[in-house]
Amino acid sequence: MRVTIPQPLTLVSTTAAGSSYPEWSSSTSYSVGDRVKVTSSVPHKEYQSSQAGTNKAPATNATYWTLIGVTNPYRCLDNVNSSASIGTSPFRMAISTAGNSYSANLIGLQGVRQVDVRVLTGTQEEYTSRFSMRQIAVSTYLEFFTLTPQFMTSFSYRLPKLLTSAQTVEVTLTGPGEVGVSNLVIGTDKRVGRAQYGVKIGIVDYSRKEADEFGNLTLVKRASSMTWSADVVVPRTLLDYTHTLLNSLRATPCVYNGNPEEAGALYSSLIIYGFYRQYTITLQDFDSVICAIDIEGLV
Repeated sequence: MRVTIPQPLTLVSTTAAGSSYPEWSSSTSYSVGDRVKVTSSVPHKEYQSSQAGTNKAPATNATYWTLIGVTNPYRCLDNVNSSASIGTSPFRMAISTAGNSYSANLIGLQGVRQVDVRVLTGTQEEYTSRFSMRQIAVSTYLEFFTLTPQFMTSFSYRLPKLLTSAQTVEVTLTGPGEVGVSNLVIGTDKRVGRAQYGVKIGIVDYSRKEADEFGNLTLVKRASSMTWSADVVVPRTLLDYTHTLLNSLRATPCVYNGNPEEAGALYSSLIIYGFYRQYTITLQDFDSVICAIDIEGLV
């Protein structure tokens, strides 16, 4: 199992369209329901007027403005899985990090068939890699040509060289039309043992049923979050290290990758951007311990 601890990211450039709302102006009189964008600070944000007024800056007047969220280009950096940055293929974005990093993770891919990762120092290309998002889940030639192809929804890439704050990562998403990504996470990797077979994958569904005054029931569809749980084998000599590391990541969003090291991003369902709900460590024998951990994605 690998844990990617995110580094703060800066959006350098993007081909994604920004907000269509007008820029907020101190001289404009706004009515209830009017929407604006604020691009004078990063990340760019969108607001909706909750009461009429003039010269009430959205960032400092919460009684006049309700935050809708960040604009489209910044949604892949907002730590929310239910929002996504959407762009016309090829959708390209350039990112810089605040510190050294070892891996790049794309969570919640939408309509993506190919991912290109390019690292630059200034204008000098250091390396580039291309990956197909097609999942091979067939056993015969007939299935290959007749079954509807499936594509990965999450992808983890361990960078071949250390990425420094002086470099830029350029990610290009390609697909048949509009493509998108919910979260782009670049950061440092920590290896925490090896997940045993028997990993459990599922979701937590936040939909609910509601009843009217006559008792008629309706289902209200809401967001859901991915989950997986596993028993991870850790060398006994790393018991204290593992306990200290996981304890330091309590309530901290990270990318948890349960795939075996040699398999890379074989199962996208085992790549979750979220947090652990709990973990327990059991001394198994003289050589190893078992860390039972439950991971839940951010909605």
